[in-house]
Amino acid sequence: MLKKLMLCTLFLACSLYTAQADQNDMRLPELFENLKAAPDKQTAQQTATQIWEIWSEYPKNPAAEAQLATATLLMNNGRFAQSEDILNRLIAEHPDFAEAWNRRATLYFFQGRFEASRADIAQTILREPAHFGALSGLGLVEMHMGNFQAALDAYEQAVQLHPYLEGYDEITTNLRRSLGGVAL
Repeated sequence: MLKKLMLCTLFLACSLYTAQADQNDMRLPELFENLKAAPDKQTAQQTATQIWEIWSEYPKNPAAEAQLATATLLMNNGRFAQSEDILNRLIAEHPDFAEAWNRRATLYFFQGRFEASRADIAQTILREPAHFGALSGLGLVEMHMGNFQAALDAYEQAVQLHPYLEGYDEITTNLRRSLGGVAL
C-alpha cells in the first residue's frame, strides 16, 4: 500500500504540472519562503503547485517545454521508450533544464532502473538544490534499493523545503521501523 501511495504521489507530482520559467526564476525564492511558512496543507499545496509550474517552464526555448509536456504525456500513458527518446534529446540539447532530468529520473524509476534514476536525481538537485520533488523521489529510490538510512535522509531534506510533503509521516515512520528504531 505504501509503495502504491508513493508511486502515485511521485507520478502526480511529476506529471500534473507544465507551464513557462525554470529553476532560476526570480519568483522561486519568495515561493519557497511561502511554502516553508504555509499555515496549512492546502496553502502549502497551492504554493508547491506554483513552484512545479515554474520548474516546468523553459523560457530559453518554448519548444523544450512542449517536448517536456509530450514526454510526460507519453510516460503517463506507459509509452516509456518514446518518452525516454524525447527526454534524452531534451537533456542533450538543454542540459541546464532541471525538470527534464527530473522527469527522466521518474521514468527510470517506473522502469525499475533505480541507479539511473538516482543519477538523474543527482543532476536535478545539482541544478535545483531545493527540488523537494527530486529529494522525495530520491527517498523512494533509496527505499526500493534497501538503503533505508539514505531514504530517510532524503525525505528529511525534502520536508525541510516542503513541510506538508505528502506521505512524509507514514513513510518516515516505516523507514525508522525498518532501521530497527535506531535514533537518528
